[in-house]
Amino acid sequence: RQAGEPAAVLAAVRELVAAAGVGGMVGGQYLDVTARGELDAAALRHLHELKTGRLIGASIVCVLLLEQLDQPATMPFRRFAVELGVLFQIVDDILDVTGDEAALGKPRGSDERHGKPTYVSVFGLDRARELAADSHHKARAALAEASAETELLGQIADYVLTRQR
Repeated sequence: RQAGEPAAVLAAVRELVAAAGVGGMVGGQYLDVTARGELDAAALRHLHELKTGRLIGASIVCVLLLEQLDQPATMPFRRFAVELGVLFQIVDDILDVTGDEAALGKPRGSDERHGKPTYVSVFGLDRARELAADSHHKARAALAEASAETELLGQIADYVLTRQR
């Protein structure tokens, strides 16, 4: 049983359902499965905003909603979450090409073999690395606008940028 104001609990449940549904992870996964190499840069980013960014966002925003923060106060965290989700996917795409197979737990190049569009296939490795750094910067900048303690979230963004698996 969830403690808290019923309206806040309901708002958190709505956030989670929206993030998991067609306008979130399910929609992003659908785009991922059906794309088969035909996405442009904007569509690729949109896919990852939905597939990963929305659920990361819900995990952060639900806490804020339960604390009864108003919508404007959640906006920096929502922007952070979108960028963190995109950053995670860009780094995942880079590791699919450059990572150690033992650390990754899957063969290198598996996304390419399955015909999945990736940041590396669309932009090339060097540009994908630049885009990862840009998403990291945008995530950190969003946190700087928040009116709460955000250092741990910043450290998570740092880890995602530098992870090796």
